[in-house]
Amino acid sequence: MPRCLVRTGTRAGTATTNLDRRTKNSVGQSASTLILLAILALPIILIVSKQRAMKREIAQVQSQLALGAEVMTHSGVFGTIRALREEQVELEVAPGVVMRWARAAINRVVSRVDEDATEGSPSTDTDQT
Repeated sequence: MPRCLVRTGTRAGTATTNLDRRTKNSVGQSASTLILLAILALPIILIVSKQRAMKREIAQVQSQLALGAEVMTHSGVFGTIRALREEQVELEVAPGVVMRWARAAINRVVSRVDEDATEGSPSTDTDQT
């Protein structure tokens, strides 16, 4: 039994239908490509923003370094700043024991000079006569 082909449209109509299908497929591919790029870009954006925050924090700690401030190094050594240089800091870790450290090794400022001066100094308004 011979097969019979039935035409449902003209060639122009078929071409338009194929064009519509191709357009829908390309829109779908574009959307999936954008979603894939967004998924790949998200971790990169998070890493970059975290690095920027860390740089700001390091710059803030470095700006707080001053003579007499008590600091903690990344390795957990506490000391008082006795000398500041461009790339190095001298920390007094015990009475008479001064160690030289790289400025980048300072993790945080434990107490600033102005906090120590106001908390530790006795009041000068008292008259003892």
